[in-house]
Amino acid sequence: DSVEVAPVAVPEGVARNGVASS
Repeated sequence: DSVEVAPVAVPEGVARNGVASS
């Protein structure tokens, strides 16, 4: 979740935050 790279690498982060911002 705490990764601001490719949204494909953090599907759960994008699905919850919409953009890995944590």
